[in-house]
Amino acid sequence: MNRLYLIGPIALLLISTCSKTPDLQDTSFNILAQIGENIITKEDFIRRAEYVIRPDYCKGTNYIHKKIILNSLIAEKLFALEGRQIGILEGNDKFTHFIQGRKEQAMRQWYYYDQVFKQVKLDTSQIQSAYRLAGRTINVAYYILPTEEFSNQAIQALSDEFTFEDIYTVLDTDETIPKKEINWFDREDPIIMDQLFNSSILKGNIIGPLTTADGSILLMKVEGWIDRSVMTETDVTQRWDDVVERLTEQKAMKVYEKNVAELMRGKTMLFNENIFKQYVAYMADHYLTKQTEKENILNQAIWNDDTQFITAGIGEFPFEQRKEHLVQVDSRWWDVDEFESILQSHPLVFRKKKMNRKEFPVEFQKAVADLFQDIELTKLCYQLQYEKLATIRQNVALWEDHYIARDYRTKILEKTDAFKDSLSSTVETIENVLNPVVDSLQTKYSYQIKIDTDLFESIELTSIDMMVLQPQMPYPVVVPTFPVFTTDSRLDYGTIIESVD
Repeated sequence: MNRLYLIGPIALLLISTCSKTPDLQDTSFNILAQIGENIITKEDFIRRAEYVIRPDYCKGTNYIHKKIILNSLIAEKLFALEGRQIGILEGNDKFTHFIQGRKEQAMRQWYYYDQVFKQVKLDTSQIQSAYRLAGRTINVAYYILPTEEFSNQAIQALSDEFTFEDIYTVLDTDETIPKKEINWFDREDPIIMDQLFNSSILKGNIIGPLTTADGSILLMKVEGWIDRSVMTETDVTQRWDDVVERLTEQKAMKVYEKNVAELMRGKTMLFNENIFKQYVAYMADHYLTKQTEKENILNQAIWNDDTQFITAGIGEFPFEQRKEHLVQVDSRWWDVDEFESILQSHPLVFRKKKMNRKEFPVEFQKAVADLFQDIELTKLCYQLQYEKLATIRQNVALWEDHYIARDYRTKILEKTDAFKDSLSSTVETIENVLNPVVDSLQTKYSYQIKIDTDLFESIELTSIDMMVLQPQMPYPVVVPTFPVFTTDSRLDYGTIIESVD
């Protein structure tokens, strides 16, 4: 069964690219393979194998499948080298904007790590207090209140001794009250977690109404909980470490939000009413697609991530109004064209994922505010010269090579009958068309390829199908899709990198 994993709220995946925080000259990676000036790190290998769905021909954990994965990653780099030589994707504005957006998102993530996360210090008593609750899973009943006015009425009703269930009946729904299990390690809204996981909570407590980060108004009732203890020394240590990591994330996020608030202090944003209503209606048509269409878009983004640098629908606003002022940030006005040019590298991120047309204007304004907040943070990142960090450059190269290699593969397949089958990446197509190309490139570049076989043999993989996303990001997909280039498991090319003990 395929699984979708969400990480966040701010992804720390860039940190794993190297073992320590690099300075501007640092290039100390766990290099697994080197192809000319390009590298594949141990962490690249693990993420490309574990954070996406692997094809059946290399889905296992055995040595043969590991070698196919390594050959596939190296083949992607070789195809990218060939693609660059003929200028694939040069001059492609959408690709350029996509890479810029990826780079700047990585820079903002590094800011979070460099300036916030690694600075966090925890008190031992705080860790001990959280550890006592870390095995708890709470059963809650909950529902969403439709308006702030209804929320105020609910508060009054509770004070008048109406029950949690009584209030739900007023919502005029035939559905039963939703229920959910929430574990201490779950990534729910912080306000929910703070209210649930404390020593004073009792069975039957009614919590709320709470206004979450996306604007939803929530009322909850605690129906009970289960505490799961750990027995072995290994499990105790693992839970302690997990608690430390989660507390560090929570504290870091609060500091990060404070830093960003300080960065934005005194800045103002104003929408031009003359154009706003018309433009927001146009954007609502673009974003509020039918649920089936949304699912289709999500599937494309997950399974066929070509769509990530295509901003479909944007740019269709009436031509004669595209130079109209839309939003003023401080003293500068941004017209529609200028605003949409930003979206080419930084898609809007809505705090609320499910909304109706009536809610859309307010949610759109919040998304625009978050967009310009990211712009200011990105400026700070450039001042800190994060774009020069080896970690950022490696992340950019990962995405560039992936798309250039895919396009070069397409050009090869276009010349064959395989292309008539809609680029179906069947084993037959790979074996008959792509494997020979990969073999020839391995021979051509063999003198430039180096592999650390000791490091390679130390890597352990799982066979669990996963798709890892980072929510609330302009680009939520963590790593490119698995590189489908070869089914060959032979490592009969290149030279061996001698490991340093």
